[in-house]
Amino acid sequence: MKTKHIFLSVLIASSGFAFTACDGYLDEVPEASISPEVYFTEATHIQASADNLYADILPSHGTGNTYGIYKDDATTDNQIEVTAPNRFTSTLWKVDNAETSNWNFDKIYKINFVLSNVLPKFGDNNADGNDLSGNANTINGDLNSIKHYIGELFFLRACEYFKRYQLFGDFPIITHPLPDDKEALSEASKRFPRNEVARFILSDLDKAITLLNAKSMPTTRINTDAAILLKSRVALFEGTWLKYFKNTAFVPNGDGWPGKSKDYNSVYQYPSGNIDNEIDYFLEIAMDTSKDIAERYKNKLTENTGVLQQSTDEPANPYFDMFAQEDLSSVDEVLLWRKYAYNLVQHNVNVCASWGNNGVGVTRSFVNNFLMADGTPVYTHGNYTDGDGYYMGDKTIHDVRQNRDSRLVIFLKEPGQHNILIKDVIGETANIEETYPLITITDGARRYVTGYAIRKGGPFHQKYYSNSKGYTASIAYRATEALLNYMEAS
Repeated sequence: MKTKHIFLSVLIASSGFAFTACDGYLDEVPEASISPEVYFTEATHIQASADNLYADILPSHGTGNTYGIYKDDATTDNQIEVTAPNRFTSTLWKVDNAETSNWNFDKIYKINFVLSNVLPKFGDNNADGNDLSGNANTINGDLNSIKHYIGELFFLRACEYFKRYQLFGDFPIITHPLPDDKEALSEASKRFPRNEVARFILSDLDKAITLLNAKSMPTTRINTDAAILLKSRVALFEGTWLKYFKNTAFVPNGDGWPGKSKDYNSVYQYPSGNIDNEIDYFLEIAMDTSKDIAERYKNKLTENTGVLQQSTDEPANPYFDMFAQEDLSSVDEVLLWRKYAYNLVQHNVNVCASWGNNGVGVTRSFVNNFLMADGTPVYTHGNYTDGDGYYMGDKTIHDVRQNRDSRLVIFLKEPGQHNILIKDVIGETANIEETYPLITITDGARRYVTGYAIRKGGPFHQKYYSNSKGYTASIAYRATEALLNYMEAS
């Protein structure tokens, strides 16, 4: 198939392999026609395939002029952009459709293509992941490495499917490259019930957990613990979704569920017997997997001193620095992170943290959700205007930060604070001292959308603040999430 050759030539080019032709080798297969049978024969080939997908699939700051992962709540009631999303209107909220970039299978196709060519050579003749022992492996290289890279591909497919499932719920499950045939494509386009998609994602993660290496330095490669944590997240998501949307059109067999009108889903039954059993199935998986991570990392969590460093003479706050440092290899609770490098792979998160978060702002309701330092909600201390001496009210940002959860104390920016402690000629776009919120200017990077801005991702060294040339690390998965997942699943 032509698409195989096109994809393979791109894959080879991206992985750094070079093929040359000379007069003595005119019978060589042209580069654009290199077959999978010839290419997927080395462990390094599988690694290159996974490497080529890391940046596109795994959570990271990306490389654009945005606030990276710290803007991911921008369409919720926690964080808002300059223009409110359509979901806050009664007439403009529309269902996503095939014309948007969300309904796509390009990355899923790439992974399926590699797996369908690699697994038979690994000894899994049907390329379905049912024989992952490697006993009949014919791929050259260290067997443990081969298993690990195949595990990475299963993890990446689970990640990509989780994104689609979160967006659409019911979704097609496709595990092999499809022929350019209308009938075959139509058949494959049938949408499976959402819980079946979740089960498929969990099965891919189970395969990944079986194959992957344990977490090791520098923790920039996918590992077993990251897969276990993601498994807890997926299971919790589906278990709570089924629980809270029970008997509605948003769950299989619920009142008005569109899947019921399809002949292939008209008599659908839950694998566990009914929706209550299905809820228990997912929540129990969420509890078991999150408990595994939580128990092993509960004494390795990063300390938050509750104090924002404001001079080089003051001790650093390890928790604050975790979100604003180059190398996270020594931070135990970080299970997987992306490395950036000056003048090679960069982002603009640091500059966005220095100013107004580049067109997104946390909301007042989000700020008010942070508890007081004694664990009580703000509303137990009097009204929002006056407070009672412990809760200081919100007439100023200074007042908001008093006696509050230490995370709010260190990350909510207050006018007059020092954003930079170590000056450098590099970093010309740094906001050295925090200004009053600039809510009226039109400069998107410096505008404070809500008046509240956070400094997460903003290091104290000015060298990181050249426009779009930031290079602090981006956290993909943290063990801390496991404690939260366990509590919610319980």
